[in-house]
Amino acid sequence: MKISVGDIQVSESLFLNMFIATMTQQTRPSLSHSHSFVEIAMVLKGTGTYTINAEEYPIAPGDLFFFGSNAIHYITNASSSLELLTLQFP
Repeated sequence: MKISVGDIQVSESLFLNMFIATMTQQTRPSLSHSHSFVEIAMVLKGTGTYTINAEEYPIAPGDLFFFGSNAIHYITNASSSLELLTLQFP
C-alpha cells in the first residue's frame, strides 16, 4: 500500500514524488521492476530482503537504498511488517 507524502513540482514538471510504502509480513514471488527515474528508499520499520539486480540484501530500519534508472529491484521477503519512505526523482 502507498500513502502519499507529497510531491514537488517545478514549472509544469514533477521533480520529486514522496510516499510511504507498507507491506505486511510475507514472502513474495519475483515481482521485479525498474524505473526510468532515480529512487531512494529508507526502511522506517520492519525487516526483510531486498533483491537488487539479482543480489539479495537483508533490510532493517535505517537502511537506505539508492536505485539508478533501470536498476531491477523488489522486496522478496518481509520478515515482519515493513514501512519504507520512498523518494522518486523522475
